[in-house]
Amino acid sequence: MRKLFNRIAPALILLVFLLLLLTIIRASIFDHVEEEKHVYFEIVFLLLLAVGGELAVVYLKQPSVMILMVLGILIGPSFLGLGLEFLHSLDLPIPLPNEAPVFLRSEQLIHVFAQLGAVILLFKVGLHNKLEGIFARDNLLVALMGVIVPFAVGYVYASATGGDFAYSMFTA
Repeated sequence: MRKLFNRIAPALILLVFLLLLLTIIRASIFDHVEEEKHVYFEIVFLLLLAVGGELAVVYLKQPSVMILMVLGILIGPSFLGLGLEFLHSLDLPIPLPNEAPVFLRSEQLIHVFAQLGAVILLFKVGLHNKLEGIFARDNLLVALMGVIVPFAVGYVYASATGGDFAYSMFTA
């Protein structure tokens, strides 16, 4: 029974996500939804997007941060606007909306989810690290190169563009 559930669960989650996505697209394009009701769509949409992202992480074997960033870019207003502009340039015989759909209207909700995501990500990273591994030689080299190289490049750049010593140190 468990094997059957493990096979069906991703498909069910994907189906619910696609249903919700189509509902949001329909509501965003064709009619006005009150802000109070749209917030529920946004919360469920973000949660299902995160679950879908985690499923993509498992199946594609990619870092979760990268997958979630790509998903965030794909649902962003800039990408959707460019996609709609591209579809308009193709002169397709299907009716297209003049404006891209707005999936997430509440910036405050996005801000709260971003903060929660950052806290959970830091917690997850903290769980997987060992204190002995932090003070390893390789980590020390990476940390030093992450400070020394940018400082030196910033100083050289500021000096080469005509800055005095104080300006170069500040820029570095």
